[in-house]
Amino acid sequence: MALALTPGIGARRHRVLVAAFGSAAAAWMASASALGGVDGMTPKSVEAVLAARGGDPHAAAERCRAGAEDGPWRLICLPEQEYPDQLRELYDPPAVIWVRGQLPVGPCVAVVGSRRATPYGLRVARRLAEELATAGVPVISGLARGIDTAAHVGALAGGGPTVAVLGCGIDRVYPPENRELSTAVSQRGALMSELPPGFAPLAGHFPARNRLISGLAAVTVIVEAGERSGALITADLALEQGREVMAVPGNITSPTSVGCNRLIAQGARPVLSAADVLEELGRLPAGRGVAAVSSPGGMDGRTSDDGRGAVGPTGRVLAAVTDEGSSLDDIVAATGLSAREVSVALTALQLDGRVEAVPGGRFVSFSRQGR
Repeated sequence: MALALTPGIGARRHRVLVAAFGSAAAAWMASASALGGVDGMTPKSVEAVLAARGGDPHAAAERCRAGAEDGPWRLICLPEQEYPDQLRELYDPPAVIWVRGQLPVGPCVAVVGSRRATPYGLRVARRLAEELATAGVPVISGLARGIDTAAHVGALAGGGPTVAVLGCGIDRVYPPENRELSTAVSQRGALMSELPPGFAPLAGHFPARNRLISGLAAVTVIVEAGERSGALITADLALEQGREVMAVPGNITSPTSVGCNRLIAQGARPVLSAADVLEELGRLPAGRGVAAVSSPGGMDGRTSDDGRGAVGPTGRVLAAVTDEGSSLDDIVAATGLSAREVSVALTALQLDGRVEAVPGGRFVSFSRQGR
């Protein structure tokens, strides 16, 4: 833990040091000259290790452990049995990961795409994730706006687990409007990050985060992606990792479909339904495909199916969602509820498949959009 959390010692340097000294503990205790003799260790990185361990390396490591585990999460190290086997296969597996919730066992599917998704993309992502979850397949995504959010919501609606891989510390929620969703994900699946608590969601963190999304998944499905979308980076990483990549075809005039249509033209299998993804999983070598999947029961906490006549805050919020789409402020004004009450109700309605978030910070009734 202490070695992995030393500034400047990333996943690759950590792996090289462990290989050179036989263990992380031996590397942590090594002399400056011995550290400097390891390939890739610069004077600055050697100084970082010496500064991190200070005068009492054992005490420094213990302080590191106490700080790392001081929260409603646990830290899993690479040698531990609980560490995901899929990540062990990567060229640069994180030496430690923080997890809040329970990581699923078995083959998973990543569903990712544009933050600036179209209503079509949001509907497709939600439906795919829900049907995969219903079939017992865990869904991986990144909790970002747009397609990622729709994928997590769909997976939860399907009763299956979902994993959100974060580009920030496990104690942060980004984007902030997904706070309620992140709680639901941690209760029905897991939040995961390789970044220590306190780390902000900086742009440079997300490409590294994407390798973990594709690394956890047997198949990565790209729903919508612009010409320079981060989802295409995830697709490239998946291919480098020997994973399967599939893509949802889109309108050839839509900027958000350029990346997906190009992937299909280059040989990626098109996704026309969840059955295509399940079939692809079944084709994978033993150990990477779907063995026996079961249909989980309904999701706890769903709103009752009482139509537009529902009572309570959730029903009032549902009634305030217009055909043209309503913003959070519109719904607050129409219902007289607080912004937090409206946010909680909107999350519940999204999880139940009644409301869908669309670009521009607005919400529409999912049933009105047509499934």
